[in-house]
Parts: sequence; structure tokens; C-alpha cells
Amino acid sequence: MSRPNTRKSAPGYAKKTNSGLVLEPGADAAIGVREWLASQGRLPLSAVAFDTRVKGPRFLTGRASRTIAKTLAGHGARLVAPAESFLVDRKSHLLPGEHARAEAWGRRLASLVAPKAGAS
Repeated sequence: MSRPNTRKSAPGYAKKTNSGLVLEPGADAAIGVREWLASQGRLPLSAVAFDTRVKGPRFLTGRASRTIAKTLAGHGARLVAPAESFLVDRKSHLLPGEHARAEAWGRRLASLVAPKAGAS
């Protein structure tokens, strides 16, 4: 989960020759997940957390979804599934097979929160 100063410095890294980094428009100025969650009060809702990360050992790549999940739970959200990571390349494109895995995960999540037939 990036911090404001990290996002502010991101354009400099993306502009470096052969960096391979792609910066989404406005990403350096937008509010981040960390700040958005900090601004929330009680969140009495169902939630899940996911992230994208470069393939590699978690201790090197980080895994924001776990922190997001803990923060959501701390705000009272009911986590309906464990935090998930989807792997991307250095240009933030999903690796082969990750799109299908994300779709399958989304279908599983929908089945967990969809109203059951006959339920009121």
C-alpha cells in the first residue's frame, strides 16, 4: 500500500530510461487505499481484499492485500474470503493464467454473498 510521498515520486521512476514502469494517469495525486481506509469509520459490510504484485517471494514483493484485509476487519467489515494476490509483470500486466484465476475467484465470491433462493 503506497504512501503519498511514494506516489508523488513515482513519475520520476517511470520516466527513467528502460524502467519498464507504467504509471496510471493521476496515480501520483490520487488518494491511496491506505489513506482512504484511514478516513473510514465503522464499515458494517462484507468485504474482500486483493492486490497485484510482481511474482517473487512475498517478503520481497510485499502483499498489500493482507494489510488491507486486517484494516477492513479493524473497521468492522466481515471478510468473506482470505486475501488474494494476482501476479503481474513489471508493466502491471497480468501474467498468463491470472485473468482466468481472478475471474474464478470473482465467481466464488459472488456465490458467497449472492442472496439464496427463497431467502428474505
